[in-house]
Amino acid sequence: MEAGELGEVFQVVTRRQGPFPHRIADVGVVKDLATHDIDLTGWVTGQDYVSISAHTVARSGRPHEDMVAAVGRLTDGSMVNHLVNWLSPLKERTTVVTGERGCFIADTLTADLTFYANGEVNTEWEALRAFRGVSEGDMIRYAIPKREPLLVEHERFRDAVLAAPADRPRATSSPCGRACGRSRCRPPS
Repeated sequence: MEAGELGEVFQVVTRRQGPFPHRIADVGVVKDLATHDIDLTGWVTGQDYVSISAHTVARSGRPHEDMVAAVGRLTDGSMVNHLVNWLSPLKERTTVVTGERGCFIADTLTADLTFYANGEVNTEWEALRAFRGVSEGDMIRYAIPKREPLLVEHERFRDAVLAAPADRPRATSSPCGRACGRSRCRPPS
């Protein structure tokens, strides 16, 4: 998107649904999941929300909501839509960003990123040519390295701690002041 493949962004749609995770007892889908999609949308587009409204339901008998449908608008006028639930047997994590030149679809379960370009081929079919909408163009599935997400998160946390500025104490596990793990640096047992 930074390279401008989409042109102007028109809409961001996220779907995050799947079976109820039994580890969650104190919140519903809004606080547990929808906040991630709201944050992701702001980060991907570089825009803030100017409005958002939602409808929730609690169908599972738990005290918190297990389904939410939210609609909003970003500062650049783009529309957003978030569907989140714990009631579906289908596990889905998708983000679709649609713009003037096509759309990106990110599947965050499989770490797949696909770009669908608007068509640029003229048609000879008169009835179809009269329709001034978008047509299908090329599709590109990007080859992305697929690493275990929790491992990446832990590595980035470690790297941020190790790169702490000199005026801030660094977390270390050795008396030498480095998190090197060398036996001579470990405190005696």
